[in-house]
Amino acid sequence: EAAAKTCPRAVDRGHLMVFFRSLATLTGAGVPIDSGLRLLGNSAEDKALGEVALGLADAVCRGETISAAMERYPKAFAPQLCAVVRVGERTGQLVKVLEVLATDLEKSHRLAHRMRSALAYPAFLSIACALMMILGPPYVLQGHLRVLAESRIPLPLLTQALIFISNAFSNWLFLASLTAGTVGLVLYLRSEAGKTNVASLARKTPVIGPIMKQLSLTEFARSLALQTKAGVTAMAAMANVGQGCPDPLLKDAVRQAEAGLRNGDSLTESLAATKYFSTSFLSFVEAGEQTGTLVRLTEWLADFYEQELESSLTGLVALAEPAIMGVMGMVTALLVVATVKPTILILQAL
Repeated sequence: EAAAKTCPRAVDRGHLMVFFRSLATLTGAGVPIDSGLRLLGNSAEDKALGEVALGLADAVCRGETISAAMERYPKAFAPQLCAVVRVGERTGQLVKVLEVLATDLEKSHRLAHRMRSALAYPAFLSIACALMMILGPPYVLQGHLRVLAESRIPLPLLTQALIFISNAFSNWLFLASLTAGTVGLVLYLRSEAGKTNVASLARKTPVIGPIMKQLSLTEFARSLALQTKAGVTAMAAMANVGQGCPDPLLKDAVRQAEAGLRNGDSLTESLAATKYFSTSFLSFVEAGEQTGTLVRLTEWLADFYEQELESSLTGLVALAEPAIMGVMGMVTALLVVATVKPTILILQAL
């Protein structure tokens, strides 16, 4: 209940990065952790994170560990973050772990910023195209279409379809049904079944599918490297990744891998049994297990997939922009043809 009151929404990774970096600096300088948390809580730009920091400070003053207090704020701290901090407390390397967390969050925040920057313009064009298709006939061309509908000349099929769409969007019953359908679709997409079905469908899309998988593999490798570097066992790391994973397909694969680890399989065997991870990914994990360099190789995998993701995003943007502009041009042409041709026929009949 406390978590819901003090942290009603997820905290931005950029703010978390600053939080952990500042806490590591203050703790390393000899400031008591409760005092450092209180200082960060009073000076935080994010009010939600500030309330969380003050709550952590109060919990530490009552004798709780910071990792145990963090677990009460699941919207602010993912399970893997709590697990890493817990290991840092047990090993006496909390400052080092906090610095590692800040570095990891910095990389994740940078990747998220690049994705938003790359997809912002195509998203804007897509929304503009959708609004033109939806709002054009019933509002912009409403008067013109009414004149065409009231004329006695036979109208082309395209014009009749445009008039039908215009009348539909002017009908409150249709708009109410559309609103109800939209709400139902949103609720379905938020459900586990909806997320899984949408993710499965998106994975089959030629361009979007590989990008989604690259993003999931990047986050998985980064999380695995972070936790193994802190000393978290592979089984515990799988459990933590599964709890905080936004990709339902990867979450299911991680659960299968966790079950394999419980049965005594190696990490490579457990991941291979899920049929989710590529052969190259598994080869690096296997090499890391055999040589004791799992942390270094998983970090390399995360950096590699991040570079691949950036290249794919660049290609997607280069492909999406002319495609969307082409669609907008086609829609404009259809609107012109549907209205100009019957208008000419009316003028000829006068």
